[in-house]
Amino acid sequence: MVEKSGTPLAALLSRPDLSGCLYPDCRVEDTGTSHTRAGANYTGTCTLCEMRYRGETGFNAHARLDTHERQIRGNLEANSMARHLADEHPARRRDPAAFTFTVERAGERPLTRQMREAQKIANEAPGTLINGRYEHIPPAIRPLTPGHLLDREALRGEQIRGAGQ
Repeated sequence: MVEKSGTPLAALLSRPDLSGCLYPDCRVEDTGTSHTRAGANYTGTCTLCEMRYRGETGFNAHARLDTHERQIRGNLEANSMARHLADEHPARRRDPAAFTFTVERAGERPLTRQMREAQKIANEAPGTLINGRYEHIPPAIRPLTPGHLLDREALRGEQIRGAGQ
């Protein structure tokens, strides 16, 4: 085999084009950022009221959004989008087509993704966000107020009650 001018075969094999989608049932808007790369920040927008869900995943966005769609179809209360449809648009309950999805960034490290998600959530205007408070895990260590530090009896009582639970 003799290679002539044009794109070298090695370049085609070592630099795959990650834009576009390989999945025929994909509903993610193809806006440039690849949703087949791992580690993505994404937004789900309700087509009925324009409220948004901000999320991040270590997996590729297609896999995570597929999970969201299954949870919406199953009307899972823990899923913010399913709960939004049940509360705000009961006629469209269990309909994942009520949301459009876009990927803002992909291929980033976990802390960078999580910080970007927190920033996007914090910058949303009040009343435009679907994300629920109970999606987040509370801190493992509860901060102590200065009064707790001085009242050793109250602190000792909390430790005894915590151990019995």
